[in-house]
Amino acid sequence: MEKLVIIIKHAEDEPEYCIEAMVMAVNASSSGLHPVVILQSKGASIAKKGFAREIVMPNLPSLEGLIERFIQSGGRLLVSTPALRIRDIRGEDLIEGAMVVNVGATMREIRDAKHVLAY
Repeated sequence: MEKLVIIIKHAEDEPEYCIEAMVMAVNASSSGLHPVVILQSKGASIAKKGFAREIVMPNLPSLEGLIERFIQSGGRLLVSTPALRIRDIRGEDLIEGAMVVNVGATMREIRDAKHVLAY
């Protein structure tokens, strides 16, 4: 199965980007792709417990619900170590299923991907 990496670098500043990216991630498996979501920069905040609940847009699905569906379906949600440090977010502050990764791991995911999308 081909890997699709989706990089999310926004949070409350661009809620549409976050939600659209997670819609793509949730639906990637049905397209024959293996999705991996990487949260960088402001996007790292999305993995903080309770944070995604606050990011909503009319007529779009719940970001929190999309993330839950993504993780439950076996999707990998990776969070950038530097982005967490900058925002003083610790591992115990993250939602269940989020994995903290360093720059090297992020680069390997991108290198091994057939497709990469950035939001």
